[in-house]
Amino acid sequence: MSSPAINQKSEASLHAGDYLQILRNRWKEAVLVFVLVFVAAAVATYLMPPSYTSVINFEIKKPGAIVSLSRGAERVLQNNASENYIPTQFEILVSDMNLMAVSKKLNLAQQWQTDDATAASILRGMIQVMPVRGKDLVDVKVVGSDPALVKLICDAVTECYKEGREAQENEVLDKAIATIQEELTRRENELLAKTDTLRKYMTTSDYIGLLSDTGNTIPTTVNNEEAVLTERRNKLSALDDEITQLKTHINKLKSLKDSELMDYVRQTDLLAETTPGSLSVRELYTRSQTEESTLSKMHMDGYGEKHPALLSMVQEHENTKQKLTEGLVGLKDALEQTLSLKEEGRKSIKRAFDEVTEIVRNKTQSDILVMSAIRDYRTEKSRYEDLENEYINQTMNRRASRPIIQIHTQAREAKVPSSPNVKMNLILGAVVGVVFGIGVAFLLNYMDTSVKTLEDVERNLNLPVLGVIPQDIGLLHLMNGSSPDAEAYRILRTNIELKRKDTNVVTLALVSGNAGEGKTTTLCNLAYVFAQGGFSTLMIDADLRRSKLAEYNDVECEYGLSNFLTSDLALQDVILQTHVDNLYILPAGPTPSDASGVLNSYRMRELLDEVRRRFDIVLIDSPPVLGVSDASLIVSKADATIMVVQPRKLPMKALVREKMVIENAGGHLMGVVMNNVDISGDTQYQYYTTYYSYYSPTEGVEPSAALNPLPVTSRSSKRSEVAKKTESTDQPGDDLY
Repeated sequence: MSSPAINQKSEASLHAGDYLQILRNRWKEAVLVFVLVFVAAAVATYLMPPSYTSVINFEIKKPGAIVSLSRGAERVLQNNASENYIPTQFEILVSDMNLMAVSKKLNLAQQWQTDDATAASILRGMIQVMPVRGKDLVDVKVVGSDPALVKLICDAVTECYKEGREAQENEVLDKAIATIQEELTRRENELLAKTDTLRKYMTTSDYIGLLSDTGNTIPTTVNNEEAVLTERRNKLSALDDEITQLKTHINKLKSLKDSELMDYVRQTDLLAETTPGSLSVRELYTRSQTEESTLSKMHMDGYGEKHPALLSMVQEHENTKQKLTEGLVGLKDALEQTLSLKEEGRKSIKRAFDEVTEIVRNKTQSDILVMSAIRDYRTEKSRYEDLENEYINQTMNRRASRPIIQIHTQAREAKVPSSPNVKMNLILGAVVGVVFGIGVAFLLNYMDTSVKTLEDVERNLNLPVLGVIPQDIGLLHLMNGSSPDAEAYRILRTNIELKRKDTNVVTLALVSGNAGEGKTTTLCNLAYVFAQGGFSTLMIDADLRRSKLAEYNDVECEYGLSNFLTSDLALQDVILQTHVDNLYILPAGPTPSDASGVLNSYRMRELLDEVRRRFDIVLIDSPPVLGVSDASLIVSKADATIMVVQPRKLPMKALVREKMVIENAGGHLMGVVMNNVDISGDTQYQYYTTYYSYYSPTEGVEPSAALNPLPVTSRSSKRSEVAKKTESTDQPGDDLY
């Protein structure tokens, strides 16, 4: 079992073989087309006038940046070289404007007796711009019949382009310089106005020396006031802290009971020396602490509760505590008085602070105005200086020469013509001829719907191919009997014999779809090889309209088939023996008025029945099936029918129709004979030519024996029987049949 890969390879090889086969079959047409194209190319090359070429190679330079002013008078570097700048310049080289300039420069309009516009159109056909990929280089090629003029045009194209570019860029520069100059004047006025603003501040002592040469002086007029302001702000902050603390103590002292005052005073350190009225309280507090210590010691020493000394100390301690409480109340009053004094002092400091703040604010605003004026002055001065420098640069750029193009290869006057290129044209003509020839071969094959191969016949007609007859085979009885051409008919005879064994076919009609397919020649040669093989063979010319069989066999006859069918002539009166043994012929005879009626007569059936008994094989030549109705009558009465088909003669539809006509008439198709086949051009038929080299008469053997390998007696039984019957009946002439 073959794999899919092998099957695919075989199918691909088959397709390739089909293509090659088409070329082999149509090689004459392909060669004819090739010759025509090649000759046309050669003639066109010979008739072409000589042309000369001049080429100049140069590099196109991009323009420099030009200062442009925006709406806000801001300087912007504007570059006219966009991404497509260089390709655009390539187009400008062959634009109408540049070519008309070339025409005027070289006076081509007068030389060619036309106007500049027409001269520019002519130049466009002569000039070819060829950019170099990936670079700004370009080749300008000019082709013409005058080498000197071609060279001048090549140089003039670049010169006119350069002059045009220079004029265009100078115009742009002039506009830019004029715009910058106008803006420079306006900026100068702005700078003078800002300078005058700064000069006003020079009249005050605070800003003397403000406008220096560098313009970098910064005002420092509020430094002293700021120090005073900071000092008073710190004092206010400290007073605010003290006042807040006093208010907290006073509020707390007011809210506490007398017994709780001493603990709060001690915890908050109100007994410090800095606290107003705290001296007496501090002394009473010390005394109270001492008395408590003494009482504690007396208790430890054993003094009784009623002891006079203890009672005296207790009384004294109570008095001290009473005075301490009164002192604490006085401390609260002293704190309130201190608070009042500090609040009054804060008001005084606050007023002084506000005065200094106002002074500092006014001076700060003045300094801001001055700094803003300085900044505006510096900015305007910087813009003016930049614009002035740009004006100088653009003016110098306008005066200086700028590179527009850089020539790398100068144009030269051609010494030999560049065209026609005879070698290239002939090669191209040959290539085109081959391509067109192959294309015409495939086109003709595609348009040709005729039969081409054995496979076409077997696939579409479902009939076997009994034989393949090579091209240009003449009548075998006029040639040497040992000719290899006869072997094709022997193969056909053998295949017919194999078919006859089972079907007992004697009468065999040979038909074709149209005239000129070699049906009569095939019948003559087939009858010849049957007769050579020992068969008693009869040829019947049933083509009553265009009979050729008698002429081909060099037989002169007065009567024929038409006479036999329309009269009482005996069979031996119309059947003649040829100069070939075992071969007989029944000519057509005169053409009747109603050929179809004659062939459809009862006497025709009697004739066929009689020749079946008398001959081993009867071959009937008939008219074309698709031409007249006679052939349908013949095939309906014959035992079998063979279609003679010439490849590439009739379309397949016609052959299918021929088969249908035969089958509808009741004919039995035995097979097909491929006649007049070009086996030298069609490789698929070449295996039929092997007998040309293989077949030859055996040395030492008579030619008749070599051509008749089977015994004659075994193939002529009917003829022997007829001869015996003739002897017994004593009828002269019957021994011929």
